[in-house]
Amino acid sequence: MALDLCPSVKARPVVYTICIHFFVLIPVYYECQTVIPSEDALSATQGEFFYKHIGKTGYLVELTTPSGKKLFTCRKNVTLGNRHDCLSLGINAEAEADALKGKTATAWWFDQEIYPFITQARLVRLVVDGNELVSFAQTVDDAERSAKRSPWEAFWLLVFFVFIAYLIVFKSLRESRGHPGSTVRA
Repeated sequence: MALDLCPSVKARPVVYTICIHFFVLIPVYYECQTVIPSEDALSATQGEFFYKHIGKTGYLVELTTPSGKKLFTCRKNVTLGNRHDCLSLGINAEAEADALKGKTATAWWFDQEIYPFITQARLVRLVVDGNELVSFAQTVDDAERSAKRSPWEAFWLLVFFVFIAYLIVFKSLRESRGHPGSTVRA
């Protein structure tokens, strides 16, 4: 009996593995391709500073302006447990964030692609109450290190997903041929 390649019950794990694979590798590709624009080409937004906790993925920088709220992230891509955090706050993170709350801040940022037709407001530089908390040089350095590391992450993810797909197909073939230990009964 040949392996049915349509999305049947047996082939669904392979289809799911391929989908997950692309949802992981596309952001890694965009991370590798990210080039931080020059300081002159960045957008600038000024407003009241807030550090918004959004659960396990960390904190977003929020600026409240007369035209509304704008959220910024320092997350490089949307995979691999990357967090949004832009500030290195200590043990009393909430108290430190509260001390900055409501102060005048300026954020320099750009729209970073993370999936086709989907962007995030990537923070490049942040000045709160006259103090530079995130510098342009620090962001550029971080992006360059990340771009060097990302191809290796993508390679090992590819190896992992190909291995998992191989195991799923191998198990499915074994079961369809009725080998000992399989669940197919004659």
